[in-house]
Amino acid sequence: MFEIPKTPPKTYTIKDYRTTAKSIYASLTQSGDSNNFTGSENYWQLGCVFDTLLDYMAEAVKADPSESSTATQLVSATWAKLTTLKKKESTGYYGYWYDDYGWWGIAANKSTMKEYSPFFKNEFKTDANGNVITEADNFKDFANYCWSTMINGKNDGLHFGADNVWDKCDQTFFARVAPKFSGGVWQYDIFKEKRAANLEDNQTNSNPSTPVNIILKDGKYSIISTADLDAKVEAYKKAHPDEPDTSFGNIISLIENEENETIYTACGLGPFQLTVVNGLYLILGLRIGNSTSNAASNKVFSFIKDWVNVDEKGVNPLIHKTLKLASERISCYKNNDAVYNYHADHFWGGDQGLLIGGMVDFIKNNPDNPDVKTALDIVDQIIEGVCTNMQKDGKVYPWYPVDYVSPTDLTHPQPAPAPMEIWDYPGGSGIFMRYLLYAFKQNESLRSDILNNKHGVRDFIINSANACQEGTLPSIQNGMAADNLWDWQNQLAVLTMAIHLLDYEATHPKGHLN
Repeated sequence: MFEIPKTPPKTYTIKDYRTTAKSIYASLTQSGDSNNFTGSENYWQLGCVFDTLLDYMAEAVKADPSESSTATQLVSATWAKLTTLKKKESTGYYGYWYDDYGWWGIAANKSTMKEYSPFFKNEFKTDANGNVITEADNFKDFANYCWSTMINGKNDGLHFGADNVWDKCDQTFFARVAPKFSGGVWQYDIFKEKRAANLEDNQTNSNPSTPVNIILKDGKYSIISTADLDAKVEAYKKAHPDEPDTSFGNIISLIENEENETIYTACGLGPFQLTVVNGLYLILGLRIGNSTSNAASNKVFSFIKDWVNVDEKGVNPLIHKTLKLASERISCYKNNDAVYNYHADHFWGGDQGLLIGGMVDFIKNNPDNPDVKTALDIVDQIIEGVCTNMQKDGKVYPWYPVDYVSPTDLTHPQPAPAPMEIWDYPGGSGIFMRYLLYAFKQNESLRSDILNNKHGVRDFIINSANACQEGTLPSIQNGMAADNLWDWQNQLAVLTMAIHLLDYEATHPKGHLN
């Protein structure tokens, strides 16, 4: 049940929320700040935050049409930033994982939506036939490029597409990581041999379900186990007792400098089917909206449905039966071996939001499909789970459990959902709110539930927005430059949701809210 704060919250107006949101937007996009949207070079995070920025600008322009110039400036600056993030190689844009393209593809595809398309109208260039190409054209092309990469890979003999990973790998060699359910997409491709020049995955042929670490020295690659790397770090600490910063990341950097080597640390994101990449793939495919993308996305929906409804001993369903939260990754492989770093009781807010978005888009594209009931039920459970468990004192948190211990200790980052992901997961609050807003806008049934405070969700939104006003929205400080990026994105998404909610209520007479 939703936890009501012990003291009644102060009442803020929609004007208060708009004023605070405008200030946060300014901080998030201020030129010259390396810790915000303008200064960051983290590819997927920028795509994610751009999505939230567009939602905010839609609300700002609706209230004050003069803000449209700010919106177009944002779009132009974002395209320029994307251009600088292109790889020098011929492999395309600067993305390592298939989900990278999902975040950007979804945000870029907003250029095709009526609510956002006016922001994308600046002239960009003229083609060979004298036709003016606008930023809308460029972002639409970019969205299609992102989808093409997700479904087809990069045509480089290494990346074959998120849904082709299992089909393209040596299934005899990798039999121990065969997927439990067919139809789901994967985070990246897996190979018998490690890719010396393409270390996105850091996998070897020895144990593909367990991450390893690779050291590059004198032009040669060698493998070091996680245990041996930990021992190497501890040995450095003992040899340098006066070192003030003993965090894992800092010690690794010092070792690299002292021993003139590069250490690629372990990656725990595969090979297996993550909720995040399946959610992104489902959303982007349905929004691209051609026959191929719809068929591919519907295949992922079937995978999600199988995962939700699994009734097999030793296999956990996607949605936790009591917490009503969606798992971050699948629990086991076909042979029932546990997936690396699976935590049965750890959940990320970003996954909850993506599944809401995917279900809403599935319903939009398939209104007469009997599985609409399943999709609505998934959304209802997730909203209940987040409002009940992914909050404290009525304020949204980026993950569950909410009590985070030693976030800067990379060796023991419990209870974070998984090691090495504390840099990314603090944005979960904003991602959830962004897709809750999408559900409110797009689905009449879900909008009615929110307006009627089902599961305490309306109170949850307002309490979280009030926390933004008072500077008390949970902030996960992890010592990285992404701190401000995520803090501001989370607050902006919460306030944008609250602004739209209050504006809708003010413009729709009671009893006619739909």
